[in-house]
Amino acid sequence: MPYPVVPNFPIAVMNESFLYNNITTNTTTTVKSGAGTLHWCTVNTAPTGTGQSITIYDSTTASGTKIGTHTSPVQGAVYEYDIAFTNGLTIVTASGTLPGDFTISYR
Repeated sequence: MPYPVVPNFPIAVMNESFLYNNITTNTTTTVKSGAGTLHWCTVNTAPTGTGQSITIYDSTTASGTKIGTHTSPVQGAVYEYDIAFTNGLTIVTASGTLPGDFTISYR
């Protein structure tokens, strides 16, 4: 069996980077309209108070197909998804006292 031919020059490898959206208030944020990929949800600062949560939707509104909900997110947590969404990416952040600081990575 012949061996594969390996080129004698470097092969360019392209890495597509991710976009991001930083959320620092209790709000509904449409991060992206249309199809894409959710990479990470990073908790930079944890929210305080009761009812702390971050809810992720495959939608352009705060309804429809729920991707996930994290209650009482901990500072420094990184939730890795690497999943496709079809309709859009919407994040709902809620807290009883002080909102957290979250970074959403997507493309």
